[in-house]
Amino acid sequence: MFDVCVIGHVTKELIRINGKEQRLLGGVAYYTGVALSRLGSKTKVITRFSVVHKDIDAVFVKENIDIVNRGSDRTTEFENIYSAGMETRKQKVKSHADPFTISDVFDVKAKIFHIGPLLSRDFSVEFVRSLSRIGKISLDIQGLMRKIKNGMVIQETDGRAEILKYVSILKADEFEAKAIVKEKDISFAAMSIAEYGVEEVIITRGEKGSLVCKNKKIISFPAIPPKKIVDVTGAGDTYMAGYLFQRLKSENVVKAAEFAVATATMKIGNHGPFIGTEEDVNKFIAEWKQKVKFKMV
Repeated sequence: MFDVCVIGHVTKELIRINGKEQRLLGGVAYYTGVALSRLGSKTKVITRFSVVHKDIDAVFVKENIDIVNRGSDRTTEFENIYSAGMETRKQKVKSHADPFTISDVFDVKAKIFHIGPLLSRDFSVEFVRSLSRIGKISLDIQGLMRKIKNGMVIQETDGRAEILKYVSILKADEFEAKAIVKEKDISFAAMSIAEYGVEEVIITRGEKGSLVCKNKKIISFPAIPPKKIVDVTGAGDTYMAGYLFQRLKSENVVKAAEFAVATATMKIGNHGPFIGTEEDVNKFIAEWKQKVKFKMV
């Protein structure tokens, strides 16, 4: 049995920051999968990409990740264009792989299935419903609230809220959380999402930190200012890798979120996925706590 099975498209990405270009792999499957494996999780990735890009397999094998490519005529390809301070991002879609079906997962056993859609067409409600009968679901809602218009990724104003009742752990950013349940207050949004039956609601808020809602209790976590900001692509995916890794070790959501914040902050200082180990993250947390104590609200 795997600790976590990550399901989502691996992308070929062109990243533009301050006039400089980087060509990297991307997508939830990549950033979350690699971070989980480097932290020490037994990880499986189920994805879809064209055989033209068969070199993708080697990247995951090198990271000790069991990867299964269910195949597609095309590979998902994005172009990410960041503002000078990396506060905003524009995404162009050059191509997109086929959506997933439940037959892609039927023979997999994992403690948690983490679904990482990039666009709303990646996973149907029926897929999530069927998967919930197989195992515990963690969902990054981001992609389900995005679609393509004129070759660009745009935000949907309405999410598919009915999908929430099949999810145990949900991650969203502040905009997504408010939009999917039509709430203006972030705490009310978290509680409203939980009312669908979501056991743990995680909302990331950038420089404002993050929060976790569990058992009708909301716990806030401050952000850790990074020493340097090199590349924020995949920061949210890395956050979830840290959270899921720690939650499989303990029921303590405070420790899991604290670990997640630190893991994501460390990733921001480098291009590509998280570089480090569980020991590195724990050391980073200890050093941070010597400077300023986490305040749980």
